[in-house]
Amino acid sequence: MTAHRIRLRGPWLLEPAASAERPARTVRLPARWGELLEIGTHRVRLSRRFHRPTNLGPSDRVSLVVDELPEGAEVSLNGERLGLQAGDPAGRTIFPTRALEPTNLLTLEFEIGPKPAGDEPWGDVALLISSSLP
Repeated sequence: MTAHRIRLRGPWLLEPAASAERPARTVRLPARWGELLEIGTHRVRLSRRFHRPTNLGPSDRVSLVVDELPEGAEVSLNGERLGLQAGDPAGRTIFPTRALEPTNLLTLEFEIGPKPAGDEPWGDVALLISSSLP
């Protein structure tokens, strides 16, 4: 089995999840927690459009992988909430996806806790394409 990883760095639209009092802005992931906190709310929504990868074969499986996803986060693809696969020991959360549309919308919504010490970057998000070799 082979795997190909496509990182979804940006642009991501960052906005408050509950109100429109602050304007949305674009960010690139990974981003420092302080940058996410600047939006001035505790619950944020990150969304990003992407195209279906070309040359997907009938035996290819596509999963969404998010490193260190905050607890309680809601992840949806094209308006459908994604269910979790078994946890990964490396701190990654893996979501199997069904057939991708030509253009897709990925949304991550979560609570931001207190600013972590060191203001480490967060948000390594990728598509993982697994292929079975003949």
